[in-house]
Amino acid sequence: MRLLAPAPFAAASLTLVLAMVCGSCRAPKPAPDRTARGAPSALAVPEPSDEESAPYRPVPPPGWETPSDTPSEQELGRGSGSTDETNGTCRLYAPRLPNPQCCPREYGFDAVVAAQLCGHEVFLGESMHFTCGYHFGNVDGTNRVWFRTSSVAGPEVAKAAADHDLVIRKKLRIPDFKSVPIPGVPGAFWSRNDGFNWAFLPGWSFPRRVSWHDTSCSRENMPKLLKAIADATQPEDNRRRRRLLPTAQ
Repeated sequence: MRLLAPAPFAAASLTLVLAMVCGSCRAPKPAPDRTARGAPSALAVPEPSDEESAPYRPVPPPGWETPSDTPSEQELGRGSGSTDETNGTCRLYAPRLPNPQCCPREYGFDAVVAAQLCGHEVFLGESMHFTCGYHFGNVDGTNRVWFRTSSVAGPEVAKAAADHDLVIRKKLRIPDFKSVPIPGVPGAFWSRNDGFNWAFLPGWSFPRRVSWHDTSCSRENMPKLLKAIADATQPEDNRRRRRLLPTAQ
């Protein structure tokens, strides 16, 4: 199944607002097929490592950088749009970040479940840029899509969704914008605007926000993925990572 990439944003103000509420969300864009370094080309989950993962201290990168059409050998790997597992912590993938890092915490997202429900051939990897991004595509390098997850301050999911709605209503001047309950996911809310989607999930000690584009998953199957994320067991603080791919507990 192939997914068509959406048209770019038409309004700069909309881009700014979506960046505020969605972290690094961008419409999927086909990228050149580059050879992965130190990583399998498909969804196989590596065996857990017995070694402790190195501690991570998230530092927001200075900005976006677009890789050249003909990158040098030094440009391949981290931040080049190539999958890289040589860090030993995660399957790292960041097509534009100059200094990508693995996500410092888990949110219940499972790469294999997402690929199966949403019809993706390859889990390209993850990277952190204010929120945690998970990237998928086809074996031939096309149809690249994303999901993003983050935590929200405060214990109430309904308030987190209401605060999000207020931002959209004010910044985009959409007076009737409102998150609604997600079918089949009790206590969860979602919303949509111009192809971008947001969900706020219960189940942990803090609400979790998930964002995605229409091309990332069908409207029919996305509630199933959100329920899987909502039902995942919250990991203990500072628990070591067991796999290179994000896996729900």
